[in-house]
Amino acid sequence: MREPKFWRRPKSISGFALRPLSWLYQSASFLRRVTAKPQKAALPIICVGNVTVGGAGKTPVTDFIAQHLKDKGWSPAILSRGYGGQIKDACAVDLNLHNSIDVGDEPLMLAQRHQVFIGADRAASAELARNADNTILIKDDGLQNPSLYHDINILVVDGEKGFGNELIFPAGPLREHPYEALNRTDIVIIIGDATGHGITTFIGKCHGRAVPVFYASTKPSLTQTDDKKPVLAYCAIARPQKFYQTLANFGFEVAQTRDFPDHYYFSEDDAKDLLRFADAQNLTLYTTEKDAARLTKLGDEAHYRQKLLERSTIVPIRLEVSDDFMAHILARLKTPSV
Repeated sequence: MREPKFWRRPKSISGFALRPLSWLYQSASFLRRVTAKPQKAALPIICVGNVTVGGAGKTPVTDFIAQHLKDKGWSPAILSRGYGGQIKDACAVDLNLHNSIDVGDEPLMLAQRHQVFIGADRAASAELARNADNTILIKDDGLQNPSLYHDINILVVDGEKGFGNELIFPAGPLREHPYEALNRTDIVIIIGDATGHGITTFIGKCHGRAVPVFYASTKPSLTQTDDKKPVLAYCAIARPQKFYQTLANFGFEVAQTRDFPDHYYFSEDDAKDLLRFADAQNLTLYTTEKDAARLTKLGDEAHYRQKLLERSTIVPIRLEVSDDFMAHILARLKTPSV
C-alpha cells in the first residue's frame, strides 16, 4: 500500500475520523501482548523490529547482523513471517525451489546470503532452524509478535521519516507508540539523519531510560560503471524517493523514475512498458535488490519480466554503523538471560 499523505500531518480530518479504528487496533495488540505466553526457543533470539507500518530499514539491519555473526563464528538463521508469500507453514527458503510468490520478496533476497526460515508459526520456524544446526536466530520484523521470547530486542527507526502524525494505524503510521515499544527495547538504531517528526524527543527518552542509541546509514553496494547513459530507476518499496536519491548521491543521472506500491508484483505489461521506455529514451535500468527478487524464477510465462531482470542493474543496499553496535550485541549475548 502507498502511505496516505495525512499520516504525515499532525492534524487532519482523516486521521481524526479513523481514531476509533486505531483504538480497536491498539487494544487488540495490547491484549495479544499481555495474554501471550512467549515460548523460549532452544537458541538465543535477536529480534529486529520497528514501530511503523512500512519500511524502516529492518532488513539491512538483519542482513548486517547475520553477516557479522558469521564472521564471529556463529551459525545464524533468519526467521521471517514470509510476508506476501503463499507458503504459510514453516519451511526453509530454498533458492532452487522457491520464488518470491512462494516465500515473499525479503526472505528470498536474504536467502541469497543466509539461511532463512519462514512461517506464520515462529516457534515452528525456530525449531526447524535449530534442527539445521544453527546456533543463533535473528527474527526479522517481530517486535509486536509475542510468540517467542527474545534475548535482545533491537528497535529500528527511520530517522528521516520519523513517526509521522504519531497516531496508531490506520489513523497514522504507528503499529504502537514508540515509548511503549521502548519498554521492551534493548538497543535502538536510527537510520539516516535524525530529522524526522518526534525523533529528537524519542532520543531523549532513550537516554533517559539508559537504552543505547546507535546511528547508521544505508549505502549502495555497487561501483560506478563506464556507462554514462542516464538512468531509469524503478522500484516497489515503501520509500521510493530514498532509492532514487541514493542513486543521485552516488553520481548517477536519474533521468526518469517509476514507482509502484510496496511489495508490488510487476506484470508483463509493466515490464514491457519499462523496457520500451528505456530503449526509446536510451536509458539504463536500475532497481533494488528486493524488486529483483520479485522478478526471479517466475517461469516461462514471464518473458518480459525475465528480460527486465536481465537488463536491470541491481543495487544492493548495505548498512554502515560503528563497530560498537555489534560489540554491544555480542556483549549482551555473553550475559546469561534471566
